[in-house]
Amino acid sequence: MIRFSGLKLSDTDKRLLELQKQVAETVQQTPEEFAYQQLRTDEERRVYMTLKDEFDSTLLVPIIRQLFDLNLDLTWISLLPLVHEQFTHPEQLQYKVEA
Repeated sequence: MIRFSGLKLSDTDKRLLELQKQVAETVQQTPEEFAYQQLRTDEERRVYMTLKDEFDSTLLVPIIRQLFDLNLDLTWISLLPLVHEQFTHPEQLQYKVEA
């Protein structure tokens, strides 16, 4: 039994390494995928998908969420210029837009 226990352990170790590699490949996400998952609504995701190629996704998500929180009554189309404005003039404070 001792003679064969090493073989079983070796096969088990190989299989564990293969499974760990598969899990690691599955778990790895791009920053864009991670950012997309942080968004709460379809409206937020639409704004993100529209602007993700123009702006840093790590900055885009919090800005989108903040603007949606401040402007609950606006549509995603209405918020596009606000998000753009926030990136081009970040020194300006956020404000609520009257619909």
